[in-house]
Amino acid sequence: MGTIETSIDLDKGLSIQTASGEVSADEIRRAISSYYEGEVTALILWDFSNSDIGSISASDVRDLVELTNAHARRRHGGKTALVFSSAFAYGMGRMFDLSKEVDDQPINHASFRDLKAALEWLGVASDD
Repeated sequence: MGTIETSIDLDKGLSIQTASGEVSADEIRRAISSYYEGEVTALILWDFSNSDIGSISASDVRDLVELTNAHARRRHGGKTALVFSSAFAYGMGRMFDLSKEVDDQPINHASFRDLKAALEWLGVASDD
């Protein structure tokens, strides 16, 4: 079982979801639901670089797309960056991104293999 830690920097308008260990689709769903129960920021960084999402299926990705679509209006004009270390996880992230594009959501999504590139895309200075 993995963990997903949340930190919020209101000055930057950024929420960071940091996953570690073997993370399931249910754990991601719970983190998304919990996030939308609290303070919502325009920018979100999901850092999966130290986690294993190998148990997540294409069907799970579609369910996560639908769940986030239900909340999209709360972050209209926002951006979501996903960071992955493995090729498989990055591919799942791209599947998520492309599904969002097809659904024409008011939030931009992009997947990255590098944390610094994700922060640059979000328009947030990295604190190296």
